[in-house]
Amino acid sequence: MDEREACEHFAGEIPDPPDAERMKEVLEQIQLYCAGTDARLAALKSKYANNIKVMSKLNEYDEIIERARR
Repeated sequence: MDEREACEHFAGEIPDPPDAERMKEVLEQIQLYCAGTDARLAALKSKYANNIKVMSKLNEYDEIIERARR
C-alpha cells in the first residue's frame, strides 16, 4: 500500500508546463514505485476477498495504474 500511495503521489507530480529535469525525476519515481503494483493489488484483493475491512482499504486504489501512467 505504501508503494501504491507513492506511485499515485508521483503520478500527480507531472510538471505543467513541462520541465525536462523535473519530468525525468518524476518518471524515475513512477517507475520505481508503480512497477508491479497492479499485480500485487490484484493478489491482495484475492487473498483478502472475505475481509471487509481490508477490502475497504484496497478498493480505494485504482485497479490499473501502471498502463495509465505510461
